[in-house]
Amino acid sequence: MIHFVPRPRGCDTAIASLCVLALLPVAVRAADESEWSIFVGASHTDNLELASANQRSDIQPEAGFNWIFRDKRQRLDTALAANLAYKGYPSQGFFNNRKPDSLTGAADLSLQASVIPDRFLWMLAETFGQTAVDLSSPSSPSNRQNTNVLSTGPRFMWPLGARSELQLDAVWFTSDFGASRSDSSGYKATAALKHRTSQVGALSFQVSESRINAASQQANGDYKLHSASFSWNKVTKRTSLSTELGYSDLAVRGTNQRSPLVKVTFSRKLSTRSSISATVAREFSSAAEAFQANQNFFGVTGTLVSGQSTAEPFRADFGQISWTAQGSLIEFSVQARLRRETYESSPNLNARFYGVGITADRALSSRLRIGVHAQHDRRQFNAQLTPSREQRLGADVTFASSSTVSVTFGYEHFSGNGFGGRDYVENRELLRIAYRPRSGT
Repeated sequence: MIHFVPRPRGCDTAIASLCVLALLPVAVRAADESEWSIFVGASHTDNLELASANQRSDIQPEAGFNWIFRDKRQRLDTALAANLAYKGYPSQGFFNNRKPDSLTGAADLSLQASVIPDRFLWMLAETFGQTAVDLSSPSSPSNRQNTNVLSTGPRFMWPLGARSELQLDAVWFTSDFGASRSDSSGYKATAALKHRTSQVGALSFQVSESRINAASQQANGDYKLHSASFSWNKVTKRTSLSTELGYSDLAVRGTNQRSPLVKVTFSRKLSTRSSISATVAREFSSAAEAFQANQNFFGVTGTLVSGQSTAEPFRADFGQISWTAQGSLIEFSVQARLRRETYESSPNLNARFYGVGITADRALSSRLRIGVHAQHDRRQFNAQLTPSREQRLGADVTFASSSTVSVTFGYEHFSGNGFGGRDYVENRELLRIAYRPRSGT
């Protein structure tokens, strides 16, 4: 979301990152809520391209920043989460002759401008991160691509009595999937009739139309989507619940596919420092929508695999859950995701994905912290006889040399099997120095 250039490369990316770093202190002082840190470091890997033989080691320098920014004003609401790094790679050739993008990480930006209060809003959302070029291959640096999804448009609201209103949305979006031919653009128009059933609940009926055009001339992903549904939303201080039931019609290449539309999203603040969120759904979707929704749900760190990079529309059946807890000494999070993609017009793309990730961090003293993380991903493709798996295990130790500067030593073991017979193992060591200003500075 912090990145607005569709395909960041070379000097332009470095200059943009430096400009953001220079503006950090100014933006922080102006925000309602903001925290940031910058870091430099290097990592060593014994198998850069995740090869099963003839492994190549390398030392990779890096520099980056983390930034959380929230600001609510009378006419503009802003929310930003960024975890970005500029990573160096060797000049030698890479597998498939593609040098990885130097900018890595993820960022989400959301803006809502109140042009006419309670009548006319303008919204913008930008999601930046990484996706796999080919999910049936190992997650090597050259198999990851920078991905952008930008959406923007107006919202009009007309009151119909004391409790009801008519809401019209028009959203234009464009996506850039880097190396793969999955880019697309289009619009979505929605009309909704909403009625407040109580101070915390609302019932609505909505109809929508989407038209998506694939950017690549070789892609056949142009399609139209029509949906009609009822939804009920309830929002309290601790709980948010949204349910949507309806029907969708997908028109692609002269054929029509129909499916129920079901989506239930739940979140609850279990305590002042613990929360849980979950979503269960069946819907027609695209690679851009899946990427954006996945990162918005899991955040800019530790995001599980969103799905395939393709211009083809598909039906998605998925469930996902995230639980976080943060105490004075211990921080803990669990993420899990189960997803099935069904392509009626291209059944060879049908696939299932499963992922689970766990992170834990504990303070041993006022200056010393230790952390561990683990992640497991399983992918089953229609064209493969056996599933592919990847496992990641890691640990780190952070020592605070002062109230603002810390040093982190980390180790990670990464392994995979089943990728067309390619089994591999990678070991990576990390050294990082970070600066985080004291609260209020």
